[in-house]
Amino acid sequence: MKRAVSIPYKPKNLAEVSIIRPILIVLLVVYHAFIIYRGGWVQPSGFQENTTYWWIAVTSYSFMLEMFVFISGYVWAFQIFERKKSQSFKQLIGEKFKRLIIPSILFSTIYVCLLGTKETLAVAQLIYALICGYGHMWFLPMLFWCFIGVYVLEKIQIKEECKLILLLLCSIVSFLPLPLRLSSAMYYIFFFYAGFYVRKRLAGKIINISTPKVVFMWVVYAVVFIALTMVREFLMDVDTTNIIAKAVIFSGARLCQILYAGLGIAAMYCTAIVITSNKELKPWIIKIGAYCFGVYLFQQFILMGIYYHTDIPIIVGSNWLPWVGLAIALTGSLLLSWLFRKTKLGRALI
Repeated sequence: MKRAVSIPYKPKNLAEVSIIRPILIVLLVVYHAFIIYRGGWVQPSGFQENTTYWWIAVTSYSFMLEMFVFISGYVWAFQIFERKKSQSFKQLIGEKFKRLIIPSILFSTIYVCLLGTKETLAVAQLIYALICGYGHMWFLPMLFWCFIGVYVLEKIQIKEECKLILLLLCSIVSFLPLPLRLSSAMYYIFFFYAGFYVRKRLAGKIINISTPKVVFMWVVYAVVFIALTMVREFLMDVDTTNIIAKAVIFSGARLCQILYAGLGIAAMYCTAIVITSNKELKPWIIKIGAYCFGVYLFQQFILMGIYYHTDIPIIVGSNWLPWVGLAIALTGSLLLSWLFRKTKLGRALI
């Protein structure tokens, strides 16, 4: 009787990421469609408060950006350790500058030209704002710093668990004001390295997770998220002029956010593993991943155009506005991404 031979697991692509990415992009558009009920944008004409819509906004935002950053680190580790991608520091800067900073500056400029700025800026201030990423483009230079930071961190010879603890502490105190989106990078780099660490550890391994465990994880996330959201809202409402007290409050609020975001990431990741281990993904799901970056770039332009430059808020009313905005922004940004990628310049940018 022949013995079973163990064949190393070498996936051609990450099916779990292929299913997570479209879900996250939908959550992003949902969040921006409902952000007016959370106070993130100026209230459009005919606006009325809605507690349910407030919860939709905070829930869609709860781990969405952290998960985007997590899978960025996860995919990068896959490329390095399983696809054997070799890259110098100079090559990394060049690649990520082209992929992240150039689109950020270009679309930030378009954003300012089409939608204007919140305040009057001097020329030097405007240039600085464009470099930092204006509007929703802030995410791109932040992610650029995450790649640079983790590249450097990987060269430091200390235990990976110590690096995670160090980055967690950085994330907790990331309210400190730093230029060029470095404050945001301080918060998100923990999640980037966590994704990097997870994929590095799992390289060549098959993950087995039961459905009941995944359901339990979602229940835990939901309970902790609701509880810590209320704690966080309470902390952010505390009015104090004491600098130490402010630091403690902001650190506590950050810790609440890190905890429920981490649970959401774990639940979503394990859900994707269960789904992709039981069935092969449809080709269209994998293909749609190519349009996610474009959807991210275009969706806010569409939503802000609808909310502040049309009569749609008055025509449909406050209760229907976010749903109409969601439908138009999602389909419109997908269409624009598809059209954009038909051109050579578009494929280079998105």
